Amino acid sequence: MQKRIPILSDVQAGSPNGGDVEARETAIDQGNYVIGDADLSDECFALTIQGRSMEPDFVQGDIIIVDPSISPSPGDFVVASRVDPLCGGLEVTFKKYRPRSYNSRGQMVFELSPLNPDYPTYVSDADKLTVIAVLVEHRRKFKHS
Repeated sequence: MQKRIPILSDVQAGSPNGGDVEARETAIDQGNYVIGDADLSDECFALTIQGRSMEPDFVQGDIIIVDPSISPSPGDFVVASRVDPLCGGLEVTFKKYRPRSYNSRGQMVFELSPLNPDYPTYVSDADKLTVIAVLVEHRRKFKHS
């Protein structure tokens, strides 16, 4: 048995209700979905990789399926929201999760690291970061000549 996993935009995924039921149902109704295994959480959604910060493992156009019901573990790949310090807008990023320590309030301080060293690492005690979901599946299409 399989299920439809909605492909959301970065805006939908990064909203305060990231991947909410209405956005997921609308994506499926519009044909924006991938087929996934039935054992995936009903909260799962998919995103299309944008940019080059996670090359070479993840390239632009790859599809990732993420699960917001999973808490990240060290080394997991996560989708997170970040408040842009220049404009205050919300951006969505896909990076490797690395817990580093606890702050004076007992909160986990973590890094979100790119695989491509040409891109910056974000740190939760300096950047306003919220982990949205954890990667559960990665898909890539290969072109044939």
